[in-house]
Amino acid sequence: MPLWKWLLPLCVLGLLYRALKEANIKPAGWVVLPGAGGGLGHLAVQYAKAMNMRVLAIDTGTDKEELCKSLRAEAFVDFRKVSDLVSTVKDLMNGGPRGVLVLSTSAKSYQQAT
Repeated sequence: MPLWKWLLPLCVLGLLYRALKEANIKPAGWVVLPGAGGGLGHLAVQYAKAMNMRVLAIDTGTDKEELCKSLRAEAFVDFRKVSDLVSTVKDLMNGGPRGVLVLSTSAKSYQQAT
């Protein structure tokens, strides 16, 4: 097996850890994870919880909701079931999160994150 196939998962895990660490989110601070039910997203949920962050997971579908909640995400928003995602997130958090780590491939996710 080529070396890159062994190193790539380690690089990805390091990237997620560094992104959460550099966000300077204090313990018990909220982080929003658009794309939380995907390949990188579910790892980010676990890292954030291990770093004592409160996680609001954003994705779509009951299977992804169940996955995120099984990983101890405190809240889940199905972006297809809400009319205004940004307002929904702000309402759930009494103003907004301390950080957002976009793990979705959608350009709209990046626009909404700011």
